[in-house]
Amino acid sequence: IEIQLDEFRLEIQRRDQEILAMAAKMKTLEEQHQDYQRHIAVLKESLCAKEEHYNMLQTDVEEMRARLEEKNRLIEKKTQGTLQTVQERNRLTSELTELKDHMDIKDRKISVLQRKIENLEDLLKEKDNQVDMARARLSAMQAHHSSSEGALTSLEEAIGDKENADGPAA
Repeated sequence: IEIQLDEFRLEIQRRDQEILAMAAKMKTLEEQHQDYQRHIAVLKESLCAKEEHYNMLQTDVEEMRARLEEKNRLIEKKTQGTLQTVQERNRLTSELTELKDHMDIKDRKISVLQRKIENLEDLLKEKDNQVDMARARLSAMQAHHSSSEGALTSLEEAIGDKENADGPAA
């Protein structure tokens, strides 16, 4: 029985040591668990801070996106305005070119008409000269005719006188 008792005592000691070792291991595990809990709490705080930061960044991104969309709308509006201005300028340039072409045509027509007027004025002067010359000839012819008529009348009178003079003598 004594041997059995010694064996039990040894077994109890061995078990006590196992219990002590287990208690030490348990304490270590509890400390580890507390460290993990603290680490988890720190990670949770970090995660919350990162989520807050993410949310702030997300808000910033949304604001920037809204500003970008507004700027894109302004750019589109200005582009449309510029396009309309360019189209209007092109239309006016085309219209101006057309008007210049019409003015060139009118200027050429005016030049042609001025040359015609000058030619007609020259022709009119020439005709006036011809009329003056014809009048001068007519006057000369009338003067000649008058003198010819005067000579003819004088001749007829002379013949008449001669006939009268010859007549009673015959």
